[in-house]
Amino acid sequence: MDRKCDVVIIGAGIVGCALAYELAQYQLSVAVLEKEADVGWGASKANSGIIHASVHAEPQTLKAKLCREGNELYKELAPKLGVELRKTGMLMVAQSEQQLKSLEEAKKRGRANGEVGLQLLSREELLAKEPALSPAVAGGLFAPSACTIAPYKMTVALFEAAQTNGVKFYFQEPVKEFVLENGQIAAVKTVNLTISTRFVVDAAGLAAGEVAELAGCGFQLLPRAGEEYILDKKVGDIVSHVIFPLPTPTSKGILAIPTADHNLMVGPTASDGVANTHTTPEGKQQVFSFIKKLIPSISERNVIASFAGVRPVSETDDFLIGPTSCTGFFLAAGMQSPGLTAAPAVAKMLTGMLAEAGLKLVKKEQLLPRSKPLEFRELSRQRREELIRQDPAWGRIICRCEEVTEAEIVEAIRRGATTLDGIKFRTRLGMGRCQGGFCTPRVMKIIARELGIPLTAINKRGTGTEVAPLESKQLLAEEDKDELFF
Repeated sequence: MDRKCDVVIIGAGIVGCALAYELAQYQLSVAVLEKEADVGWGASKANSGIIHASVHAEPQTLKAKLCREGNELYKELAPKLGVELRKTGMLMVAQSEQQLKSLEEAKKRGRANGEVGLQLLSREELLAKEPALSPAVAGGLFAPSACTIAPYKMTVALFEAAQTNGVKFYFQEPVKEFVLENGQIAAVKTVNLTISTRFVVDAAGLAAGEVAELAGCGFQLLPRAGEEYILDKKVGDIVSHVIFPLPTPTSKGILAIPTADHNLMVGPTASDGVANTHTTPEGKQQVFSFIKKLIPSISERNVIASFAGVRPVSETDDFLIGPTSCTGFFLAAGMQSPGLTAAPAVAKMLTGMLAEAGLKLVKKEQLLPRSKPLEFRELSRQRREELIRQDPAWGRIICRCEEVTEAEIVEAIRRGATTLDGIKFRTRLGMGRCQGGFCTPRVMKIIARELGIPLTAINKRGTGTEVAPLESKQLLAEEDKDELFF
């Protein structure tokens, strides 16, 4: 199948989708190629979900510049796309008198990076803001601009807004080859597609170096795995700010994060050279032994889920953004923390670079808005009753923990979700205390009905992850018995 596009983006993570949305505002044909079955299934879903204040990165680095710019852009972008931005602020905590000097240095870095409102706090001022902190803390640094966001929801919102405005997304289409003419990009090939183009942006996350190698300008990224642990919502209000320790040479440290979904999350670890996404007993012990010294009331008994994400770290430890030795081939690579924060600013920076390289930018007269899906748990009783009268599916709760209805699941499928994870990251189905133990069979039946496929074909996250592939499973043998599902 042959196509022709002005720009091809490799990777539909937060950076790829942010760039797709930015380019969708112009009269361009844009294609996004993604090797997974949906958007945001790499580092974009498996991170801390923090919109950082720019107090960690050294001044004059891309990280510092784009973190600050991205933080500001989210204040307008998230509400515009219907994604909650939880304005928590950040507290960096010194655990000894000796560490107080490091807080002063962080404040100086932040000011040099353009942060405003930074405040050094005494022990008493810090404990007044967060009484759950250990009384042994020595002081803190307050950064008001920090927020939290659900990174998977933001990625989906950018995808939907870009798609609504003409960007074409192709899933399960990993790049196999680039066609070059006189050292310049001429086309991109996957198994099923050949797309002629002058411009390619490599936003392929941990695989960005391998993708670049296909264009003759490869490089290496170091994987750095980090384990995170999510606590039950009943303890979600232990702290109200994102709590940082003093950073280490390789990490911002083990944090306590009040998420946008109102759980508390703790982590991450930082294991260099590790690319797997498994959590470990050692990682859990490391996280909780550290965080309990900072916040004694946190307990591993309240963990309801855990995951590990892998950050792609460049040799320079900074972002790799811009043109390469292959004409028309641009990088958006090495997007470790604060990559989520920087994504909208990276998109604007790359759009400017593409224009300088000859991409003609003509603004569209009108950009179609993204319609935010309704969330039953957020609605008033009156609004719920109105919806149920219009469609009884609004009255059928499929996920009890997160109050997700059949109508929301159907809407997610109609917006592009074809897998269990696709529905999970759009609706939070299965993210509550039981982690899908109650709702998985029920949502499988809805997927089968809406997509017209057998239950054996339903998968968690793409081909090869089928949930119930054997016809003899009791679930399948009784699939027509409504009482099994409702």
